[in-house]
Amino acid sequence: MSSNKVLELISVGKMYPIYEKPSDRLKQLLWGRFLKCPYGREHWAVRDISFHVMKGEAVGLMGANGAGKSTILQLVCGTLEPSCGTIYKMGRIASLLELGSGFNPDFTGKENVLLNAVILGLSETEAYEKYDDILAFADIGEFISQPVRTYSSGMTMRLAFSVVAHLDPDILIVDEALSVGDYFFQAKCIDRIQKMRSKGTTLLFVSHDSATVKGLCDRAILIDKGRLVLDSSPSEVTEKYFSIKVAQSQPIDPRNPASPENISQSLLKNIEEFQKLSSFERQRNGKADFLNVQLLNEKNEISSEVPFGENLTLRLLLRVNEDIPILCYGYHIRDHNGYDIIYSDSVIENSNLIGVTAGSVFIIDWKFKAHLSDGRYNISIVCSIPIDLSQSQVLFCDFIPIASQFNVSIRQPTRIYARAYWSNQVSIKRIPNSTI
Repeated sequence: MSSNKVLELISVGKMYPIYEKPSDRLKQLLWGRFLKCPYGREHWAVRDISFHVMKGEAVGLMGANGAGKSTILQLVCGTLEPSCGTIYKMGRIASLLELGSGFNPDFTGKENVLLNAVILGLSETEAYEKYDDILAFADIGEFISQPVRTYSSGMTMRLAFSVVAHLDPDILIVDEALSVGDYFFQAKCIDRIQKMRSKGTTLLFVSHDSATVKGLCDRAILIDKGRLVLDSSPSEVTEKYFSIKVAQSQPIDPRNPASPENISQSLLKNIEEFQKLSSFERQRNGKADFLNVQLLNEKNEISSEVPFGENLTLRLLLRVNEDIPILCYGYHIRDHNGYDIIYSDSVIENSNLIGVTAGSVFIIDWKFKAHLSDGRYNISIVCSIPIDLSQSQVLFCDFIPIASQFNVSIRQPTRIYARAYWSNQVSIKRIPNSTI
């Protein structure tokens, strides 16, 4: 393995035998030891996985629940043995996989900190030296003297992450544990990970949160049904991940939309061109679809070069192909790295389409000011049928990751340093010196 590689997986797979009844498992134990799985069937949690991680690199693993991400992390940590393939590792590995794994629920927080630190590779002396720092970071107060079984999931995560974060590992492996707990501590954890990375720690990170993956990782890997689908930039992988989620949530109908009648020629003339340009990772089920999208300037002209602060109209041409009780729609504006900068939808704006019928066509105008930092932006659009909005469950009708692109020029005379800007009102009152 190259000296710059700290981790490499070559054709790694993990197979579990599945038995229909307990007697088959017994038969396998007694007579099938020299055969793969004669009394059951094979289930491959992961199969033919190959990738490497360079020293100091941060790599995110993405995929739906059950895709095989956690299995890969357990194989890397050594808590599982691969059924085939080879894993090369260099340096100390610290992992935060299952919440509180390695903690004895009947021991106090203090006892678990010291025990866990030793198990993870510190000497007893080093564990005592780091104890105060670990405790300060976890910030669970007097509960440190209570049994861990009395802790909430957030407190357990605080303690577990704090131990791992003070090991100074060569490779840090984090599963979804950071999704537990309050936002302030999550931000504290992210900041700690960034500091560890600045010292050369390599990160292997699993999350469903695309913004966190984009913010933390140099590279991302998409796992689907136990196989590696894509190894690329975080932006490209998160787009592919979302497309797969949409595709798996419903049957896909790749119909080519026909041009509706009685619509302005401006929207009609480049429908075919828009359909070609918007095909990247597009997912739709045929119930409703976007026929065209235009970004218009103050003169009502199609524009891709936008001065800072200009009034814009995002015009969507939407056709409904079936009777639908409620149809939602929305848009994202993302920067060139794929970060969401602006988002809105018809639920937020209280403008859902209610009781729409097959054959209906709508022109939907979103109006806003280009209060964005200079740079290139992408617009993605989506329409969907709500199922349970409290659980974010919707049936996606049409999702277009790149529906339009535009550039914002530098604000004059002073540029905007944040990614977005909102209008401010500033008032100043001078206080006489004598009153202070």
